[in-house]
Amino acid sequence: IAGALHQLTGGTSNLFTWAVVNDILCFCQGVDTLQGWNGITSTFADLSASAYPAKYLMELGTHLVAAYTIEGSTPHTQRVRWSGSGDPTDWVSAGSGINDILGDLGPITGAVKIFQSGYIFHQWGITQMIPTGIGTAPFQFVPLTTRARGNTIPYSLAPAGEEFVCYVGKDNVYKFNGTNSEPIGDKPIQNNKRFGARSRIFADLTSVNQATVVSYVSDMINGQAFPAYWLVIPTVAVWVYNLDEETWVRFTF
Repeated sequence: IAGALHQLTGGTSNLFTWAVVNDILCFCQGVDTLQGWNGITSTFADLSASAYPAKYLMELGTHLVAAYTIEGSTPHTQRVRWSGSGDPTDWVSAGSGINDILGDLGPITGAVKIFQSGYIFHQWGITQMIPTGIGTAPFQFVPLTTRARGNTIPYSLAPAGEEFVCYVGKDNVYKFNGTNSEPIGDKPIQNNKRFGARSRIFADLTSVNQATVVSYVSDMINGQAFPAYWLVIPTVAVWVYNLDEETWVRFTF
């Protein structure tokens, strides 16, 4: 699919995030203006002249939400913008808006929706983004955690539908359900020992550019049910966490 107005200018480490609002596939990679494709035409194009580049996208309450925006070549690492309701091309009406999360949670590293709420992940914590039903103030922002279980590798954040997400934190791999972040990299067992693959996963992560690490959650493989979190460390390994058995398997390149 060709770009209608220009070719995208990001590099190989500028990874994409995407969301769908009003039958438009919206996507971004933190370099070019937000893009949109309607699934019918042979080209995609800028969503709006009023939209900014952003690193992370999600849909919430039929608004397109863009987090970590780049405005006038300046990164706004804790800024969240949203479009008008039901229109990802509207960034100027009273239904659109902006919020700067100016606490000590650090830069935004991802955005996901779990059931009815949105969750803005930071390097050191999580902010809940709650729909209010008020047209001119559609969201309330509530910090959930401080300097505890944030997402330190941005594209390790992977949602399982809208039920939970998995991600890599500063000291473990976590599963977050909207309330609690449960460590899944390893778990404590008897005699102050731990069971799992956390230390080996972190050893693999230190050997690559962590901006290129990606992940996803599968529900089926080759027609068979297989709920699992896949953590892809390019040129090194793929770590797979079986969500049913709560076990890790390592595949190498």
